Amino acid sequence: MNSAQDLSIRRQRTGTIVVVSVAAAYLVIGGLLLLKVPGLLLQEWLPKGNTDDYGKLLGVAAQIVLFGLGGVIAIAGVSLSILRHRQELAAAERDRQRLRDDRERELRARFVTAVDLLSADSATKRTAALYALAALADDWDSYGRGDEVQVCVDVICGYLRAPLAEGTTSTPVAEVAVRNVGFALINQHLLDQARHSWGARTINLARIYLDQPAIFFRPRIRTGGHLTFDGATIAAKGALSLGEATVQQGGTISMTGARIEELGEVEIDELTVCKGGLLEMRHVSVRLVGAVSITNSTILNGALLDIDEAIVHSGGYINLGGLAIESRNGVTLRGAEIGEEAELSLYSLYFAEGATLSLDQSKTRGSGQILFDGATIQNNKVLLDGAKIASTGPIELPSGDWLLPEAN
Repeated sequence: MNSAQDLSIRRQRTGTIVVVSVAAAYLVIGGLLLLKVPGLLLQEWLPKGNTDDYGKLLGVAAQIVLFGLGGVIAIAGVSLSILRHRQELAAAERDRQRLRDDRERELRARFVTAVDLLSADSATKRTAALYALAALADDWDSYGRGDEVQVCVDVICGYLRAPLAEGTTSTPVAEVAVRNVGFALINQHLLDQARHSWGARTINLARIYLDQPAIFFRPRIRTGGHLTFDGATIAAKGALSLGEATVQQGGTISMTGARIEELGEVEIDELTVCKGGLLEMRHVSVRLVGAVSITNSTILNGALLDIDEAIVHSGGYINLGGLAIESRNGVTLRGAEIGEEAELSLYSLYFAEGATLSLDQSKTRGSGQILFDGATIQNNKVLLDGAKIASTGPIELPSGDWLLPEAN
C-alpha cells in the first residue's frame, strides 16, 4: 500500500469520527431541548395557564421545537457538506500536485540518465540515449512543458554538433550510425503529421561538421521555428538534404556562412517558402566540386530566398533550376561572387508578375558563369545594378529587354 492510499484511508477514518461525534452531540443536545423548550414556550405563551391548558398545547410546542431543530440540522448539514467539499477539493489538489511533483522528479531523473549515456564509450548506449531524449521530449510535450522539450532538443543538437575528436580526420563508422539516428529523430519530429512536432522550435545545428549524409525529408518549419546550419561545414562525402521542405509563418531555415567543401553537397528539392518564411544562405561558400542545389522550388506569399554575398570558388556550383518566384516575393544574390570555372545556374526560372531577383553588386571572375537558360519573365524586376561581369564569364539571359552592365 502506498503513501497516497494510506493518506486516503486516514482521511476517511477522520471524517467518519467527525460525523459520528457531531451526530451524537446533536442527539444529546436535541433531546435536552425537546424536554425543556416546549414547557418554556408554553409558560411564555400562557403565563396564567393551568396544567390542562399546557397539556393541550404541549404537542404543538414540541412540533415547533422539532421544526426548529430540523432547520438547524439542515443548516448544519449544508455547512458541513460545503466544508467537507472544500476540504476534499483541497485534498484532491494536494494529491494532484504531489503526483505532478513525483512525475517531474521521474522525468528529470530520466533526463540525467540519458545525458550520462551520451558520454558512454559504447555506440549502442549513445544511440539509446538519443532515443531516450526524444521520448522524454515527447512526454514533456504531453505534460505541457515546452521549455523542457526545448532542453531535450538542445541536448540532441549539441551532441550532433560536437566536433571530431582530436587527431581524427573523419567521423568513425560506429559514430556515423549514432548520428544518423539523431538526424532521423529530428526528421520524424519535423514531419507535418508528427504527433509531437518540433517545427515551431529551434533546431540548432550551427557549425556542425558533416562528412556523412544528413537527410531531412519533408520537414515543416513554422510559427517562428528555426532550423539552422549557420557556419556548418559540408565536407567530402558529406551531404545535407532537405527534400520537399516547407518554411512558413515566420519559420526560418538558415545556412548563413556555411562552407561546402570539395565534393560536399547541399540538396534542397521541391522547397516551398511561403507566408513570411525565409531560406537564408548569406555568405555561403562553395568550393571545388562542391554544389548547392535548390531545384523545382517555389517562393510565394511574402517569402524570401536570401543568398546574398555567396562565394562560388573555382569549380563550385549553385543550382537554382526550376525555381518559381510568385508575385511580391524575391530572391536576392546581392554581392555574389562566381569564381573561375564556377557556375550559378537559374535554368527554367519562372518569375510571376511583381517578383524580384537581385544580382546587385554580383561578380563573375574568369570563366565563371551565371545562366538563365529557359527562364520565363513576366513584367518583373531583375536588378543587376553594379554587377561586374568578366569578359569570359557571361550572364546568359533569355530573350527580352535587359539592362546589363558593361563587361569588366
